[in-house]
Amino acid sequence: MLSSDLSSATAAATGASVSLVSLQTALAAPNVLATGTSDQAQATATVASILSQTNDQITQQSAVIGTPIAPTTELGSFGQAYASKVSSAGTLAAIVNVQAYVGRIGINLAGGGT
Repeated sequence: MLSSDLSSATAAATGASVSLVSLQTALAAPNVLATGTSDQAQATATVASILSQTNDQITQQSAVIGTPIAPTTELGSFGQAYASKVSSAGTLAAIVNVQAYVGRIGINLAGGGT
């Protein structure tokens, strides 16, 4: 399950500005699923760090999307402002997907997904 979730998170991360290299490394540790080991603790800390990063990015992208385009925006600039919002929406969707898979990895590391 960890491998599948990591693959899915990695695929989703291509649309987000989040790196999962540290998580890939942590999950490759030999005792990552052994309760109480330093490998498991490191992987859990890595999950927490990535979740914090994704929370920050969700906040940032939501702010971009939620800020209205001023009604006085010139037509030439309106298209650019709209494209920025569309791009932020796509990034937000990718980040939310990454967060869901990484969160599930965290649950499985803690033994809650078995």
